[in-house]
Formats: sequence, structure tokens, C-alpha cells
Amino acid sequence: MGYEQELRKAGRAFMKAQGVDQILHVLTNAVATVIQDTDMVLIYTYDKKSHVLRLKSSIGNHSPQLYQVAFSPGESITGSVYNEQTPVLFLKPTEVERAMSNISDVNRKYYLEGVAYQTVYSSMSIPIVLHGECFATLTVNRCQSLSSFTLQDLYLVSELLEYALIALEKEEEFEHHKRKLHTYTVKQEAKNYFYQVLHEGGNLEKIVRRLSRLLQDHSVLYNETAMEGYVSFPIKSYHSHRGWLLMKQQPTVEELYYIEEAAKAIGILMTYEDKHLTTKLAKNEDRFKHFLETNDYAEDFWGMTSVTLVTCVVWKKQERNLYSQHQTIQSSVSTFSKQWKLISYDQCWVLFLEKKQTVPDALGKLIKGDSDSLGISRVAPIMLYKQLFQEAMNAWKLAGKGEIKCYPLLGLDRLLTQIERSHKRSFVCDHLGTLHDYPILMETLEMFIYHNRNRKETADALFIHPNTLYQRFKKVEDLTYKSIDVEEDWLDLVVALKLCKLRE
Repeated sequence: MGYEQELRKAGRAFMKAQGVDQILHVLTNAVATVIQDTDMVLIYTYDKKSHVLRLKSSIGNHSPQLYQVAFSPGESITGSVYNEQTPVLFLKPTEVERAMSNISDVNRKYYLEGVAYQTVYSSMSIPIVLHGECFATLTVNRCQSLSSFTLQDLYLVSELLEYALIALEKEEEFEHHKRKLHTYTVKQEAKNYFYQVLHEGGNLEKIVRRLSRLLQDHSVLYNETAMEGYVSFPIKSYHSHRGWLLMKQQPTVEELYYIEEAAKAIGILMTYEDKHLTTKLAKNEDRFKHFLETNDYAEDFWGMTSVTLVTCVVWKKQERNLYSQHQTIQSSVSTFSKQWKLISYDQCWVLFLEKKQTVPDALGKLIKGDSDSLGISRVAPIMLYKQLFQEAMNAWKLAGKGEIKCYPLLGLDRLLTQIERSHKRSFVCDHLGTLHDYPILMETLEMFIYHNRNRKETADALFIHPNTLYQRFKKVEDLTYKSIDVEEDWLDLVVALKLCKLRE
């Protein structure tokens, strides 16, 4: 009956215990009380970082040196019980010594000093297993030769362990809810920080600056692409990728919440800016198209006087991230021009900028990839915007992938682009006939033009024998009724080929 009272008393103590350390302390005291003639109760917990078992809670006749012991799994009684997850009972000193025979020299030294070189006459050790994982062991030692521990003693310790495990599970659940509450609090705090920035009309720069302060990391920045040497976090809006938040330091788990909310805020900002910008660009586009029809000049639209010397630049818009494109263009142009007008026109960007330097060199940075190209007009007063726009469009249409074409340098193509489509079609039909149905012959003729009518270079470039080249030329002449050796016929073929390319 006495044992039952002690067990109930221990159960109440476990119910009041808070935290793992306190639960283990209650367990050591309860074991020392319930098991008669106990000299030492030792609880070793497993450290996942160092992969050793260290003394966590204890009671009895021992010194602080025992806390220096660090058992590896499988080492001595403690390590063996941890590995096997099975209780053991030793009735004689020789059994205890044999079970401890594989203890390391360092641990033996600390252990013997810790127990004051006492002989352990009887010992029992039980694994503390929670959710199928052993996280600690409980060892009970008797250093007097009165009697050995019994199976009844082992049973009583197991009963106390049941109470302890219930308390540990409740503590674990409590800690889980506490962590969830803390996580929720941090997330809400992070959300409020960046909501406030948006509410105050903050822009991208302010969001990045706020994040930098929260993380205490001055390397935080926004970029359209990830950069080597930076930790990168994507920014998305409506499943569209909008860029990256970059930083030098690896963030903690809590800092990730701030980064996530900053990325969301930037996504929201860009979505709003996209809609606002789309409306603004659409209005400007309508006015620009109206001006193209009427040839009127409105200084409030252009933001510069009618005699300001400008050049017009045209290139294709990217399909996504209108806001990012617009910001990037403005940022780039502002570095080399004080006056400019950027217009969205169908699928193109149209830029009129004050002529201050060599435009191709300055605008090369606007080409993002090999598939992009630029068309640039000549320099003239802004009042001639319609003509400049048409020149830039023509130059852009003639530019190959990754090329920058300047209208004043176009040569013959400059004239050919001004021919009406129907005239182009009829000229090609009249002078090429059915030649365009023979791709090999078309390629041969184009290569011949490229190599300035040098037959040897043309044959080498096509990897064919000169006789084969001769046969192809004969076929060209038969189909077109032209002679490549007659200058006028040759000129007709060249112009027809160029017009054919322009039609494409």
C-alpha cells in the first residue's frame, strides 16, 4: 500500500511539473523515494548535435565530475541500454563491471571521480522511449552490499516512467502549441510591418529597406535575376515570377517569415503598379496614335519643346513583367538622358530621347538576350516624331537577332522599306519567278551576294564543287530569265531577294 501512495504522490507531482527538466527532476526524486536503499539515480539524455549521452538529472551520492561523462551509443551500461532500448538489471558488482568494460578511459576517469570510487553492487537501467525514439536512460545504483535490486524494483521504476512519459507527452504537446502560437505571432508581426509600408504608399525601395533593417543585413536588395554569391528568394504575383530578393546572409527560420511577407508585399505592389501603369500607358498610346493620324504636337505630352533634337528607338516588349520592364528602362535611360518620352505601342516600346551621345552604345543595355533587337531613327526635332517613329520601326524590322540597326546606315534597305506591299509582291514575282520554290537555289544566290559574286568563296561557303555552283547558277538563270553576269539583271535579282526578305 505504501508503494501505491508514493506512486500516486509522484503522479500528482508529474501533473504539476512544467518543462522537460522539471519532469526529469520529479522522476529522479520519485525513484529515490520509492526504491529503498537507493544511492544514486542518474538520467542521461541524448544530445543529437554531439551524438553522446550526458547527465541531465541526478540525485544521490556523487560529485559534479559525473557531469563530464559523455557516453557514446553502445558505450557502458548507459550507451548499451540506449542502443538496445531494453531494461537491464545487474545483481552483482562483477556484472556491473563487465557491462561497463567498454567504457573509454576519459569517461572512466570522470565516472570514478564522480561516484567517489564507490563500488556499485547492484544497478538497473531503463530506456526512456518517447514516440518510438529513445531520448534518455534512467540508471539506479546501489553502492551497499545489503541486497540487490529485484524485479519488483524494476517494475516500480517502470511504473514511475509511465507517469513521466505521460507528463512528457503533455509537455511536448504544450510546446508544440506554444511554437505554433509563436510562429503565428511572428508571421502576423511580419505581415503588419509590410502592410504598413504599403498602407503608407511605400514603394519597392522602402520595402527592401524595411526588410534590411529587420534582418540587420545591409546586403538585402531586389533584382530581376538571381546573382551568384547571394541567397535568393523568389517574388511571385499571380503565378508570375517578378524577380528576386537577394541577401548575403543565410536567414534564420523566423527571418524567413519576414522575407516571405516582404516578397508578398512586393508582389502586391507590382500587381497594383502593373494595373496602374497599364492604364497610364494605354492612355499615352491612344494619344500617340491620335498624333500619328493628325500630326499635331502637344508639348504637355512630350515634355520637351518642339525643336528639341531627339532620336527614336523601337524594340519589342517582353510578354510579362510590364512594371519591371518599365522601371528598368527608366532607370537605364536616366543614366544618359535628361529628357525622354517612353511610349507603349502595340507590342513595342517606343522611346524618344534627347540626342546627347552615341545612342547605340547607351541603349545596348536594353537588349536582354540574343532574340532582342533595336531600331534607331536619325536625329531630328521632336516635332518630326511621326517620321522618326517610322524610321525606327523600319530599322527595327530589318534588325536581326541581337542587332541594333540605325536608319541612316541602312542603305538600299532604307528605300525598299518604303515601297508599298503590293508593289513589293509584284516585283518579286516578276524577277524571281518560281525561284522561291527552290530553297537551295535561293540560299546559293544569297550566299553569292554575301560573298560579292566571288564564285570560289561562295562554293567554299556552301561546301560544294565549283561545277555544282555553276549548275545551280544555270538553273537560276533558266527560272528567272536573268543572267547573273548582266549588271542590270543582277541588280534586279539582288533587289528582288531583298524585297523577299522584307516580306518575311
